[in-house]
Amino acid sequence: MKPRLTFWNGCGPRAGGQEQRASYHLALVQDYFELKIDVLTRLHQRDPSKNYAAAALQTSESARARSLLEALAEAGVDVCRGVNPDLLKREQTITEELSAKASEQARLAGLKPGGGATSFPLLIFLAGS
Repeated sequence: MKPRLTFWNGCGPRAGGQEQRASYHLALVQDYFELKIDVLTRLHQRDPSKNYAAAALQTSESARARSLLEALAEAGVDVCRGVNPDLLKREQTITEELSAKASEQARLAGLKPGGGATSFPLLIFLAGS
């Protein structure tokens, strides 16, 4: 089993405008990808026989894809147009399930709902392949 790093950003500033919240979120996501790539690169240096370099490259490409999607969204491009409605429904269901699990995790960790700027993003280490 390889450790897997997953990012959840259910917390963040609730005050301020949409642009401020978007900027905060973008910075957190970029920091997450940079951290994950750094960790994977260091793991590769320690043990090149594992596939950490490929995972770092895949993470880098995921970050680039996310940046592209964000740029398209800012430009007002509807990236969901023409997508199979069943896939959109599945995405919505998974998002709702993830949100429910993140809320439960926050509750178990003793965080207050809508914790505002004093909250922090959670990095979750999961066992998996």
